[in-house]
Parts: sequence; structure tokens; C-alpha cells
Amino acid sequence: MNVLFLCTGNYYRSRFAEEYFNAEARAKGLPHRASSRGLAENFERLKNPGPMSIDALSELQKYGITVQKPIRKPQKLSGAEAGYFDMIICMDKKEHRPMVKRRPGLKDRAVIYWKIKDLGELPASKALPECKQRVDALIQTLASP
Repeated sequence: MNVLFLCTGNYYRSRFAEEYFNAEARAKGLPHRASSRGLAENFERLKNPGPMSIDALSELQKYGITVQKPIRKPQKLSGAEAGYFDMIICMDKKEHRPMVKRRPGLKDRAVIYWKIKDLGELPASKALPECKQRVDALIQTLASP
């Protein structure tokens, strides 16, 4: 099972979900792996300071997860990539559904939408634990026979 987490800029929510999912899957001996990408047309407009949100890195550290260095830059979803993944999860339905509908490789795929708001709408202290709970539930489902 290859899981894809999508958010706007592949900087905060989706990156946290990817790193947390992969650490938990490895710890539980599961073969599943996750990747993450962004849906924004123009990453430069987002003005993210660095390759990954300090909030996401700090939250991962709370769970003993260290992101491998060098930390990769945010990546945009390319059209052909979507077909590689068995499961596609967007971080927030209201924010991301319009972006998904504009993507040829995504608009015909079954996409799961969570309700994890971005910074500015929900503080990291609430959004990232909520994301962790969602990923924990997903891992538990995937681990069930």
C-alpha cells in the first residue's frame, strides 16, 4: 500500500503525516509507505521559510521521530504520480477539493478528505495532534487482517 498525503504547499500538514506514518509503519513492521506532495500551482507565493515547517519538525520530535537530513524541499504533485498511489488523502476538504478537481491525474481518483486546517485557521498545537490521531487510525486499519 502506497499512501499519498496532499496539502497546499507540502510544507506542514502533509509532511508531518508522511514522516509520522512512515515511522509508525516501520515500528509496527508494516510494508506500507507514505509520500507527500503539494497541490499549489506556485510554491514561491507561499513563502515558506525552509524545507519543512518547524512546527511539524517539533511535533515529530515529541514522538521521537527525527527527519532524515538533508530535509527535502516541498514537492509539487506531478500529473503522472497520482496513479502510483493506492490511497490519496488530502488534509482539508474545503481547501483542497477545488485543487483536486483541477488536476487531470486526480479528478477521477477516489480521494479521502480529512478536516485538518492550515496554520492561521487552526494552531499547530491542535492541528498536528489531530493529524497524528488520523494517521494512527489509518495505521491501525491497515494493520488489521
